[in-house]
Amino acid sequence: MKLFQFATPFIVTLFTLSKVNAKGYYCTKHIIIKEGDKCSGIYGFNEKKEYYVRDKDLLDFNPTLDCNNLNVGDQLCVDIDGEKSDQDRPWNAYFIKRGDTCDSIANDLGTSIQILQNINNYLRCDRIDNQVNVEIRYRRDGEYNPSFEGSKLVSIDGN
Repeated sequence: MKLFQFATPFIVTLFTLSKVNAKGYYCTKHIIIKEGDKCSGIYGFNEKKEYYVRDKDLLDFNPTLDCNNLNVGDQLCVDIDGEKSDQDRPWNAYFIKRGDTCDSIANDLGTSIQILQNINNYLRCDRIDNQVNVEIRYRRDGEYNPSFEGSKLVSIDGN
């Protein structure tokens, strides 16, 4: 009985840590979307920004991001701890088969076309027949949100 009392908190702690560590990307800098923000104003670099992020990396760091539908108050990761993130990202591979469509792949993998295209920037739904045997990444656990724990809030315009 005493062993159970001591083992239970230990097991719960290990499970919690494994869930946190399975988040994917570990964000080191993030922004908060304000009224009027657009993706084109977020990626890139200028002397006022406190970060540099390429357009394809912005989508990869934030797989659920829809640049046509930014929501005020949403956090977006603009810089990651690459070393830590690479160790803890449980990506799975799917190879495109003849007859696949982006819709059928997304349904089979339990995700959305938007997420698949964000993390696989070469995936072209209009040319999927030309991509047979091409590997695409996805997460079996469905957890695509980056971890913002310890991330620094920065601004788009340096203010």
